[in-house]
Amino acid sequence: MRGKAEVSITMPCVVTMDPLSFELRPEILLLLGPGPATAPVPKTKASAKTPAATASSSPAKKKKSKKWGDEPELSDNEAGRDTFSGDLVVLDDFVREFILLELPMYPRRSDLPSPGDAASPPAPEPAGSAAIDPRLQPLAEIAQRLASKKAKE
Repeated sequence: MRGKAEVSITMPCVVTMDPLSFELRPEILLLLGPGPATAPVPKTKASAKTPAATASSSPAKKKKSKKWGDEPELSDNEAGRDTFSGDLVVLDDFVREFILLELPMYPRRSDLPSPGDAASPPAPEPAGSAAIDPRLQPLAEIAQRLASKKAKE
């Protein structure tokens, strides 16, 4: 299945929380195939499990403990395909996924300055008679004392 969707959404700006409108036009491409047939099996007396069959199958099967990240790896063909069952194919979840993938990660108003546009820091003032930061004043006094001692020697 191939198609396009047109969606109008409103999201809050990440800086100001003002509502921002976006027009999304995701292109949708789905490779759907029929899933495994799951026809209901009618229950009869002959198909009822016998105690011997139940007992022999349960101990032989051992469950493997699943570890985090032990998921089957899919080939590109398998990963791009999905299945459906029955005569009706509901596309709601598929379309929702394509729309979510088109959403902007950080919706930001266009009139706000971007972080890279910040003004460059002011150039340092030349040393000498420039005002000293009050936090560095004690160090400046120590430097003056040391300079005066060296000048006396």
